Amino acid sequence: MNILPKYMGWADIEGNKNTAAALSAVSKLLPNASTEEGKGKGLSSNEVLHKLFSANNGNASQKLFNGDTSGHNNDSSSADLALVNNIAFYTQDPEQVDELFRQSELMREKWNESHSSTGETYGEMTINKAISGLSNTYSAPITNKPSLPAFKFVSGNQLLQLPMKTDWLIDGYIPSDATVMLFGAPASCKSLIALEMGCCIASGRSWQGQSVKKGAVAYIAGEGFNGLSKRLNALVIDKGLTVDDHFQSSEIAMDLFNTESTNTVLEAVQNIQDLRLIIIDTLHRNFTGDENLSSNFATGLKHCDMLRLATGATIMLVHHSGHKSADRGRGSSSMTGAMDAEFKVSKSKTLVTLHCTKMKDDEEPADKGFELEPLTIGIDDSGDEITAPILKQLTISKKFKFTMPMSKTEKLIFSILSDLSTSTNDPVPKEGWRSACIDKMSVMEGSVDPQGSKSRQFSRSVVKLLSTGKVNEEDGCFIVAETQASTEGRGDT
Repeated sequence: MNILPKYMGWADIEGNKNTAAALSAVSKLLPNASTEEGKGKGLSSNEVLHKLFSANNGNASQKLFNGDTSGHNNDSSSADLALVNNIAFYTQDPEQVDELFRQSELMREKWNESHSSTGETYGEMTINKAISGLSNTYSAPITNKPSLPAFKFVSGNQLLQLPMKTDWLIDGYIPSDATVMLFGAPASCKSLIALEMGCCIASGRSWQGQSVKKGAVAYIAGEGFNGLSKRLNALVIDKGLTVDDHFQSSEIAMDLFNTESTNTVLEAVQNIQDLRLIIIDTLHRNFTGDENLSSNFATGLKHCDMLRLATGATIMLVHHSGHKSADRGRGSSSMTGAMDAEFKVSKSKTLVTLHCTKMKDDEEPADKGFELEPLTIGIDDSGDEITAPILKQLTISKKFKFTMPMSKTEKLIFSILSDLSTSTNDPVPKEGWRSACIDKMSVMEGSVDPQGSKSRQFSRSVVKLLSTGKVNEEDGCFIVAETQASTEGRGDT
């Protein structure tokens, strides 16, 4: 109770004679007013008052609590509602709000008088009005550290006995007990791919020709919940999936930056039997921290680890691509480093490509190509067709025509390779290609190591051109791929 005198001004009472009596009286009326939390998960009455009077508008709240209605044109009813609004921001428990208001100097007989045909008192009506009109409430800062397993060492002999073969959730693409990310531009179909993967796992059916480990899937819907039913119906109709109780979706988003929110989700998912995958779609809508700060993302990652370690499920983050670079997820560059696997989703007209940008412990799998098509799933009351998007695996001929879009740097070094090759497409040594590219490449003004920066850009671009089949390598020399040469310029990107 040592906080109340400071904020209530009791220490200023003449000779402090009444301080002890006042504290004693309030102690009896506020049974949960210790510095500990109350019986529930919310703030104790003492904590509510402490935060109420130390907030930015604390002086106004303290005046109201002391019976000063001058800030509301001496309108008692307006002052009552204002104080109750301020209290309700910190606690939405009607009994606790009532308990605290009764200790204020605004308390009068009218509070207990019936003021409605239903028998509600003036006090009850005021509290209900305040709570129902709340657009925002207090959210406690993170104070608890995530629960992590005990730190220990294992011997080299024990390590040698561990399985060497990767335990795949989706063979060759999604590892079990891992953290993975699918990123792409808005409307690139990344959520559609994640949803199809989840439904295939829930139904035990192969995903695009890759075997899966059957189990339950939890989908944290940060956005697009209203359209989820249509997409699920399309998957069930088109691919014959039976998701039933093995697929569970939230109705609201979570907050990966908040321990309390994560614990709430953890409590819910632990009730799901045989959980294999938790999809968080999208990271932006399920994370209130600053995604550009590595320290903020580290908090989110620890909370992902909490979910993963407690359930053994793979955590799949669906994320937007960067504003300046579409080749990685938006925000802190530490995101990629933290992933066990990462995939970029690209879309050109109706053609969609899933490209692996990282596979931590295994070989990167081949790209998957899809064509986006509308599927009729029903008829509405007006007789119009109800459609939903579906992804069809591309045929060989369409894959041949589809080429991944190149970045500015990739276009430059690809063009230089084409120029260096003769009409018969003779191989070009890597050093000669590199030297010619560096002479024409540019870096940001003020770069401390311009040559090194150019060299790194060149190396990254070569890896990308090789992975997408635009160039081929043989004995340290490079040529333009024949498939690329035959399709470049057709406008099918």
